[in-house]
Amino acid sequence: MGGISRNAPCPCGSGKKHKRCCEGAPAPQERRKKRILPLAFLLTGLALAVFVGLRFDATSGIAVAIAGGIFSILAYVFQDPPTPADRSDPSGINFGK
Repeated sequence: MGGISRNAPCPCGSGKKHKRCCEGAPAPQERRKKRILPLAFLLTGLALAVFVGLRFDATSGIAVAIAGGIFSILAYVFQDPPTPADRSDPSGINFGK
């Protein structure tokens, strides 16, 4: 934890306590890093789609563009998977105990 106490006003200027506002939120640099990889996949896919479309035919270029878009969406979704819950049951199944 940095130099900000949990009960101090949040430095973002919202007027809320730090623990209720930005304490658990990722830093802006981390959010930017999370967007770079899918954006790179998307731009590479579009460039490849234009190349394929000009080299072969428009239908192949469109198919490559769609595949690149799907791949970039999947990269964004699966980039930061949720952490598994800590459970005492090794099977991971909750039977209402």
